[in-house]
Amino acid sequence: MTSNFFGDSASLFRIEYEETIAELILDGSDVTNISNYDERLLQKELILKEEKTFNTIVLGSSRTMLIGSEIFDDQSFFNYSISHAKIQDFIAIYAMCKAQKKLPKKIIIGIDPWTFNDNDQSERWRSIGEYYYSFVKKDIKREIIVAKYLQLFSVSYFQNSVFNIPKVVSGKDRPRKAEHYRGLTNTKLQDGSLRYSVLMSSASMSEIDTRVDNYLNRTNRGIEDFEVVSRELWNDFDKLVNDIINNGIELEFFLAPYHPRVYQIVQQDFKNVLYSELRVRQLSDLMNIKVYGSFDPDKLNINSTDFLDAVHLRYPAIVKLLANSSR
Repeated sequence: MTSNFFGDSASLFRIEYEETIAELILDGSDVTNISNYDERLLQKELILKEEKTFNTIVLGSSRTMLIGSEIFDDQSFFNYSISHAKIQDFIAIYAMCKAQKKLPKKIIIGIDPWTFNDNDQSERWRSIGEYYYSFVKKDIKREIIVAKYLQLFSVSYFQNSVFNIPKVVSGKDRPRKAEHYRGLTNTKLQDGSLRYSVLMSSASMSEIDTRVDNYLNRTNRGIEDFEVVSRELWNDFDKLVNDIINNGIELEFFLAPYHPRVYQIVQQDFKNVLYSELRVRQLSDLMNIKVYGSFDPDKLNINSTDFLDAVHLRYPAIVKLLANSSR
């Protein structure tokens, strides 16, 4: 238990780690040497401490993290994307902005293949879950509080944390200002967007093919057991969409495509991924919401050279998609 607390591989018990990143970003700096932190708590720190209200914000997953202010030529922009985001995350971050009276003029929501899958087991959203429960008017679940502290007794968390202790002691894991984007670690820019490390962004096509192979062999892709578009998640999404529009905010959807090899498998075995996109497009038609992209790369004239791995696009491909919409 002691190793889990002091090594703290995901910084669950060191909120000052997220505070440090937030302070650097709010100071107008890009931040590097960051890893294994709670991205959701970082967004909470940023929203609570930011004094200004942005014109445009992005709510999404790692598949929307590269979207930056320069794409829109809008300096009043912030990207609140977080890894493997779910409906609960979108609602929680929106609810924080609303509570702080910092609602923007435009919101771009990234829709992912797992967005409406009840059987996606990711529970990361629970670190900001109280905002989700408040918005949807449900009782806060006890496991929000308990889940974090159960990590103190986790064997897998111990294995990661014990290797992190030397970095914690030496201070080598501390976030710092970035001199340039292309570093050994990912860089969080001052507008909340991300630039990948050299190892990630400069991979050869053979390395990317290996990443795709590894993804196809995984069993935790968020779309396993996707038996039906979840009624509860869709209702939550509908509440969010209607609240955004009723507050006079322009809303847009962004659907990043799969790598072509992955999409072939999705077409065959995961029909509800395709159906969820259809449902989103039907909603966008009904409510006159602009849609960028698709899960299907062929519809977008996107090929394997546009990808960094099975699910993440290169920056130029994202720029290309945001230049075109279905409305």
